[in-house]
This record gives sequence, structure tokens and C-alpha cells, in this order.
Amino acid sequence: MPRPFVKVSNHIEDHDGLDGLSPLQKLATIGTLVVALGYCDRERTDGRISAARWVKIGTASTRAALLGRGYVERVGDEFRVVNYLHWQLSRAQIEAASRAGRAGAAARWDADANRNTDRNTDRTPAEDAIRNTDRMATETETDNPPTPLGADRSRYDGSGEFHSRAARRARERDDRPTPVPPAWTSPRVPGADPTDAYRAARAALAQRAPGLDQAAPSDPEGGELPPF
Repeated sequence: MPRPFVKVSNHIEDHDGLDGLSPLQKLATIGTLVVALGYCDRERTDGRISAARWVKIGTASTRAALLGRGYVERVGDEFRVVNYLHWQLSRAQIEAASRAGRAGAAARWDADANRNTDRNTDRTPAEDAIRNTDRMATETETDNPPTPLGADRSRYDGSGEFHSRAARRARERDDRPTPVPPAWTSPRVPGADPTDAYRAARAALAQRAPGLDQAAPSDPEGGELPPF
């Protein structure tokens, strides 16, 4: 939403009233003046500033600069921006513009309301039925566009979108049962006894000669075994 604004010259920094000030002092004085203008416009004071408010605008040095250079003058117990009403809107002008804006908005609102009422009143049930039929036909044509001429219809879905063979196959339902792997079986010879294999291995190891510096341990079932 646009906010109210005040008018400030686009060459204010070159105004003769600011001659003799440093660039920093110019900026501070201009800023204080703009703040004072904004307060007067916002509060619709026509350029007047109370003493209590004046001490809250800018700094003591910038307020003194505005007074000393003729931008603001003291009138009794308050202050006044010089030539404020020459450049800015008065309180009466702001309120008149506000009333005109509210009246224009109300007129547009009434016109729109009357237009909608007349449109709904003049419509007949037959027109509503025809309008609904046309809308349904349009939606049907949009939802089911025609298949391109000469194309394989099996490769297009209802919306006319092309699908590859892999995509079509992925969409198809696979009713085949999931294959079950065979049960794992041991590679041992059927019928072999693990105890016999163990005894045979122990007997083969027993035939090996023990090391030179190690004695062969005794086998609890007979014979001697090499050290491990």
C-alpha cells in the first residue's frame, strides 16, 4: 500500500540556506528538516510543531541550524516550518482527498454489486444447463486428447502420453508365483559319519613324525599326534 509523502526539492543539498556547512552538517540538517515535514504531514498540523515534540526531532545542533538558517521559526510556545503550506498539503486538503477516495470506493463497490445482481437475475435455467454442458464437454476433451495420427494406440495412455515398452510392462500386473529356491543340502557324502572322518584324519596325522624339538602328544584314543 502506498503511504503518504511530503514534497522535497531534488536539489535541496544545493540550497543557499545550507551554504557554509560541511557535507556531514548538510546531511544532518536536511534529515532533521525531512523528519519535521513528515511529522507535520502525518499529524496534519499545517506546519506547526509543539515545543515538546520539537526537542525530539534531530539533535540540538541540527535544530539550531534549522532555526538559524530560516527553515523553522518560533511562534509563541511552538515552532512552525516556514512556507510549509506553499509546498505541502493542508489538513483540509488531506481530509477532502480522503473523503473523495472513500466515496469513489463506495461507488465502485455498489456498481460491481449491481452488475453481479443483474447478471445473475437475467440468467435462465436453460442458459445454466447449456453452460454446464459446454464446460463438461471441454473438460472431457482436455482430459482425453486424441492419439496422434498413425500412432500405435497401445503405446499411448488415455491422456495421449507416450509410454515405452518397459513402462507398459511395469504397469502390467504379474500374476505369476514367486519362485522358491531349493533347500540347501550339505556337500557331504550321504550316509557318511563325521566321527569316522575325524578318526581317519587323526590316524593320518599320527603317522607323521614329530618335530626334532617337540615331543608328540599322546592321543587319548591311542597313537601319537604331531604338535599344532
